[in-house]
Amino acid sequence: MFALILPAIQQNMADDLFTSETDSAFLLQSLDRLSRLNTRCLSERLKPYGCAPGYTAILDALAAGDGITQKELLDRLSIEQPTLSKSLDRMERDGILTRSRDDRDRRRLVIRLEERGKRLISVVSNARKELDTVASQGLTINDIRYFKRISRQIAASLEQDADSPLLVLADVLDE
Repeated sequence: MFALILPAIQQNMADDLFTSETDSAFLLQSLDRLSRLNTRCLSERLKPYGCAPGYTAILDALAAGDGITQKELLDRLSIEQPTLSKSLDRMERDGILTRSRDDRDRRRLVIRLEERGKRLISVVSNARKELDTVASQGLTINDIRYFKRISRQIAASLEQDADSPLLVLADVLDE
């Protein structure tokens, strides 16, 4: 879920947003904007620690279970293999983690957090909490609950769409 929350809008303004044809993509454009703002704000908070926002999902996965293979890590994340490999290379270069042969099975490379990586887990957690506080300023508890419910509903709809066969609008492509 995004750490940033769209500021509460008066009901009449919200109704107006979805009434014209030009605003038909407002919802996903807003989510995209929130995602970009979240990444930018998180990046600014993590920059002094030498931690990129792209490292956070990997740190989260390794915090849940250190000493796993790259395949196991990939199964926990929703990113592509080449992206994970590049991120792991950078994180290893930056002293955040190590990849070494498993003592029991020399064919396996095991990923483990270095001390710096373990400290970054706390830094990331604190940055997210701070950013969540900033994002929720001016919102009521009901605004936040409603946003969570709507976010889950949107995510479920998008996941269902992602799992369905691709619909190609051939008539649009022929133009």
